[in-house]
Amino acid sequence: MSDIRGKGPDLKPRHVRVDRFGAVFARQPYLEYISTEQVTSTAATAKSLTVPPDADFGYIQVTAAPIYWAFNPLNPTPSSSIGADAAVGQDIYLNSHKLLVDFRAVRNGSANFTLKVLYFRKAVSDVY
Repeated sequence: MSDIRGKGPDLKPRHVRVDRFGAVFARQPYLEYISTEQVTSTAATAKSLTVPPDADFGYIQVTAAPIYWAFNPLNPTPSSSIGADAAVGQDIYLNSHKLLVDFRAVRNGSANFTLKVLYFRKAVSDVY
């Protein structure tokens, strides 16, 4: 197999392999786990995430109490009229570093919430 290295339309390197019959194989992208975080509210103020610099995706699970959440940097405090609500046990998936950094959550009611967060980055398999 020969190895062809080029750049795709997004100017990121592409690694493609062509076998002796002309079949093209590309490396498969996947998510690589980076770290975890637990965020707990202690008052009715908006809480943000401590996002690793190389995180591209986040999986957030709401526990203990419902929340209002948003990722609007112009109005960073979510409420019943700004953002969305999430019940206990609901999952939130964010698929960019910017959304993770701009994410804010505030409790919906008087009970404190806990968010369990898993961070991932884009990776490419070495297997064709």
